[in-house]
Amino acid sequence: MTGLLARLSEGVRELGRTRAFYLSLAWSLVLLVCQALAFWFVMVACGLQVSFAIGLAVFLIVHLGTAIPNAPANVGAYQFFTVLGLTLFGVESATAASFSIVVFFMLTLPLLLFGFIAISTSGTSLLRIRRELQQARVS
Repeated sequence: MTGLLARLSEGVRELGRTRAFYLSLAWSLVLLVCQALAFWFVMVACGLQVSFAIGLAVFLIVHLGTAIPNAPANVGAYQFFTVLGLTLFGVESATAASFSIVVFFMLTLPLLLFGFIAISTSGTSLLRIRRELQQARVS
C-alpha cells in the first residue's frame, strides 16, 4: 500500500511541474474572475451599491456554499448563500432575497438554453442518456 501511495504522490508532484498544469490553473482563474464579474454586473444592474470586492466575496460565498451536495440546479442553496453573503455586508434581507432570485435566473437560464441547444443538435435525447447511464451502472 505504501508503494502505491508513493507512486501516487510522485505522480501528483510531476503534474505540478508541467506547463499544462500552470496553463489550466491560469484558465481556471480567468474563468472564476469572469464568473465573479458577471455576478457583480448583475448586482450593479439591480442597483446594489457594492464594490467589486464585496461582489467577489459574495460570489465566493455562493460558489463555496453550492459546492456541497444539495438540490438539483442548486435551487434553494444558491438563494440561501446569496442572501447570507449579502446580509453579511449590510444588504437588507428582502433586497438580498430578491437579488438572489434575479441573479440565479440571469446566470442559470443562458446555461440551460445552451445545454438544450447542444442536446437538440447532438442527435441524442435526455432519455437516451439516462438509459445509457443506467446500463453502465448495471454493467
